[in-house]
Amino acid sequence: MQNEQDEITINIAGGAPEPDRIVRRSEVARMLGRKPKTIDRLVSKGVLRKVTFPRCQRAAGFRLNDIQTLIASGSSNPQGDPAKEQQ
Repeated sequence: MQNEQDEITINIAGGAPEPDRIVRRSEVARMLGRKPKTIDRLVSKGVLRKVTFPRCQRAAGFRLNDIQTLIASGSSNPQGDPAKEQQ
């Protein structure tokens, strides 16, 4: 079993495994086609998990692997609202 602090690797597009990248909130919003505030709501509902950095109070991001999993599952609209949020 892997410890949370161990480096996680993913395989992107069939290439060599590379370290799981941390993505900023604005980039996650762009990838999901949502506003940054919606990303905050996904965190508060437990759909996404924020990654914080040691000794940094405000620095946080999201694991690219988690975002890719969310996109693959089609759950980027967890409210069940058929009308997607307008940008």
